[in-house]
Amino acid sequence: MHRIPFGKDGPSENRPAVYLQHGILSSSADWILKPDTGLGYILADAGYDVWMPNVRGTRYSRKHVTLDPDSDAKKFWSFTWHDIGVDDVPSMIDYVIDAVKQEQIFYIGHSQGTTVFYVMCSERPEYNKKIRAMFSFAPVAYMKHMTSPLMRIIAMADWIVGVSAILFKKKYDYGFFGNLNKYRSPFPPKYNLKNVKAPVYLHYSRNDWLSNEKDVIRLYRELGNPIGKFRVLDDKFNHIDYIYGIDAYELLYVRVLGLMKRH
Repeated sequence: MHRIPFGKDGPSENRPAVYLQHGILSSSADWILKPDTGLGYILADAGYDVWMPNVRGTRYSRKHVTLDPDSDAKKFWSFTWHDIGVDDVPSMIDYVIDAVKQEQIFYIGHSQGTTVFYVMCSERPEYNKKIRAMFSFAPVAYMKHMTSPLMRIIAMADWIVGVSAILFKKKYDYGFFGNLNKYRSPFPPKYNLKNVKAPVYLHYSRNDWLSNEKDVIRLYRELGNPIGKFRVLDDKFNHIDYIYGIDAYELLYVRVLGLMKRH
C-alpha cells in the first residue's frame, strides 16, 4: 500500500482515513498520476489520511514470497475477484484501521475496486461496520447491458478467466464437477447483496461501456443500504474519466467531498 498522510497544509491530528481501491489493470499509481488533480492529492489536501492499496496481480505482487510469477505462472494467477474480496481487501482494511486507530474508514473504489467491495461485504458482513461510507465509481456487479465488445467476448468465455462469475453476482464457475467439489452444488452460488449494509453511494455515467446505467440501477435496488445514486452530468464521461477525466474534479470529486462530510 502507498500512503499520503497529509496534504499541503502539513500534518494534523484526527484526519479521517480513506481507502482508494483501484480497478482492473490498474494500480495505486492511477490515483496520483494526474499532477495536483489526482484524487489522492485532492483528498490529502482536503484533510484526509489517504491509503492506496494494490491487489494481487499488479506489478507490486511480483515479489510474492513463495511463487515466481514467471516460472510458477499457473499457480500465481490462480485466483479470482472472490479471493481479493474475501482475503486481500479485508486484510488491507484491517491494516489501515490498526495504523490510524480509527474504528471506521472511507472506501472509494473504481470498477473492479467496487466489485471486490461488494464481495467482501456479502461474504464477510462484519466488515460493513468498519466502513463510514463507500463511494462506487463506475460500479461493476452486473454487466448484462455492457457495450464493450472486448469485455462481452471475455464475459461469455468465463471458462477462460471467470469474468462473468462475480460480475453477474455469482461466484467463480469451476465447471460441473469442480462446483460439486467446491460448493457441493453443480452451479456456483450467488452473492447476497442485501448483506452489503455499509452506506453506499453509486456514481455512474451514460458513456460507460462497462458500467451501464441499467445495471447500476439494478445494483442499487439490490444493495442492503444504498444511500444514493448519481449520474455524472456529462454524456461523454466514460469508464476511465473517473480517474483521468480533465473535468473529473468539477463533475465528480466535488460532489464526493461534500457527501463525505456527512459522515
